[in-house]
Amino acid sequence: MSFNARIADYTARTQQAVQAITTAIMNGEEFHAVEIDHEDGPFTRFIPLPSRQTSGTETQKLSYAQMKARVLVENHYGIEY
Repeated sequence: MSFNARIADYTARTQQAVQAITTAIMNGEEFHAVEIDHEDGPFTRFIPLPSRQTSGTETQKLSYAQMKARVLVENHYGIEY
């Protein structure tokens, strides 16, 4: 796999993670499950989610959830937007 293909794959996976976490926050879920491959075998890590924003417009609520999701992905995957 070429370097560009790996970058594209990594970007797509992180964007999918941000979208999944954003949806979970908007739905009021308390945890988000992340599957992790480890040398001892795969396992699931449950990431605690912040509570959703209860006031403001729907656009503001979505922006808040996206911001929080990006922070969680940055902490998990070690990337910055």
